[in-house]
Amino acid sequence: MPNSFTFDTSAVGNSNAGHWFTDDKTRPGRIGRRLTNDERYDLIEYLKAASYSEYPRTVVNRPDPEPCVSGDAQ
Repeated sequence: MPNSFTFDTSAVGNSNAGHWFTDDKTRPGRIGRRLTNDERYDLIEYLKAASYSEYPRTVVNRPDPEPCVSGDAQ
């Protein structure tokens, strides 16, 4: 199919294994230090209460990506 590709989930950064806050610097998916229980609960409460305007974000001006289609779509 034109303009299609296979998404390789075995490639670094493409898995659905999630991200980790851990002190183990060798763990794949590590994005920060281990959080204390208080920090974890504070983060959950923030995410429950924050509005979209409060989330940090960067606007990137470029064309939208091509839509994903399954291999069966013709």
